[in-house]
Amino acid sequence: MRGAHLLLLTLSIAAGGSAVAQPKALGLKDVLKSIRARSPALLAARSQIEVADAQVEMAWTGWKPKLDAIGQLTLSSVEAELDPSEFFPPGLAEQFMIVPGEPTVIQPAVQLAGILQLQQTLFNITVLRAPDAAKAARAAAIADVHALEDELVFSGATLYVTLVGLAGLEQATQRAIEVAEQRIHQAKIQLEAGTATPLTVTRAETDRAQAEGQRVALQAQRQRLISQLSLLLGEDESIQVRNEPITPYLKDGAADYLSRRSVLAAQQKVHAAEAQVGLHDMRWLPSLAAKGTLMYQNFEGFAGTPFLAQAVISLVLPLYDGGERYAATHIAEAQVSAAQRGLDLAQRQAKAFLQSAQADLLSAESELQLAQAQQKLAADFVQQAEDLAEGGLATALELADADARRFSADRLVVQKQLAMQLAQIRLHYALGGQL
Repeated sequence: MRGAHLLLLTLSIAAGGSAVAQPKALGLKDVLKSIRARSPALLAARSQIEVADAQVEMAWTGWKPKLDAIGQLTLSSVEAELDPSEFFPPGLAEQFMIVPGEPTVIQPAVQLAGILQLQQTLFNITVLRAPDAAKAARAAAIADVHALEDELVFSGATLYVTLVGLAGLEQATQRAIEVAEQRIHQAKIQLEAGTATPLTVTRAETDRAQAEGQRVALQAQRQRLISQLSLLLGEDESIQVRNEPITPYLKDGAADYLSRRSVLAAQQKVHAAEAQVGLHDMRWLPSLAAKGTLMYQNFEGFAGTPFLAQAVISLVLPLYDGGERYAATHIAEAQVSAAQRGLDLAQRQAKAFLQSAQADLLSAESELQLAQAQQKLAADFVQQAEDLAEGGLATALELADADARRFSADRLVVQKQLAMQLAQIRLHYALGGQL
């Protein structure tokens, strides 16, 4: 019976442990794919393309015919009619045996009419140029989305590489903790043998506490970066990153800073602003339109039929619109000027970013080489200190100093490797490369 209870307890613990959801492990490919597929910021920006598509559709409606069905009810206090007998003096119609006819109703007191009206624009310079202007605005919206996508992908790759680097720092810190525990164990043995003092044990325990404090700080930093990455990805589940080399993503697509999508987006804004000028600067041209009307009313009038069909072609030459055309043109030209200045600024920023990225990469390469050399020296120093300690020629303080040097060198190498990878990504991004 007791064995059965133990078995049930074991199964319950196992089931409870399996119910805990494990964080989703993401590689760099997964991060980039998730950003493009469901980043909230990117999805919000893409909705502007849908707005631009609708505006293009709206621009084409200017060339489509407009058909209206109209119903009218007109009430008059007096009914108007025409009586032919009133045109003859009294007695004249009878003298010549003329029959004037029945009175004709011109406007009844209650007038009902059904109208079918068709209108078609034949020429209008604003309607003619509106689709091209809407297409230019759509192209600018698409370019903005592409620029934002590059920015978000760059941010995601930066967060990913930083998290991988933090994992390396945590490993280095864990090695420092393990070395400190070994020193504590050795110091206690020496203390029992009478060859060391309690101060040696305390010093080793202090080194371990410092390393554990650094590990806690790194874990807190990792959680902050994970939260930022989750927000960027639009990920609701708990996530973690797995190490994946970034070099394959940096091989193709880099050209020069003018090919960056932020610069291309600024160029598209200039084209869109220039297209808006074309909507207004030629509005002095005449417009031509046709209108057809088919009407049925509840009286016949002079025509002798309740049906009436009309066709009208109108030519309108604008003479004076209160200065609206000039004002609209000046606004559009000012927007072109602003867009050109924005393009110049984008090009200068891209060039400065490229120069900074190139300098960062050169510096990162040199600093990594120096850090690796220091790491090798620190490892040799530790080995020499341990060898001397075995012969009683090195003190515990010297061993602690050697361990601190090695830990510092290990951390420095990981930091410089991280800086190197970040510099490579920055340079790739600065050259307009895609990830």
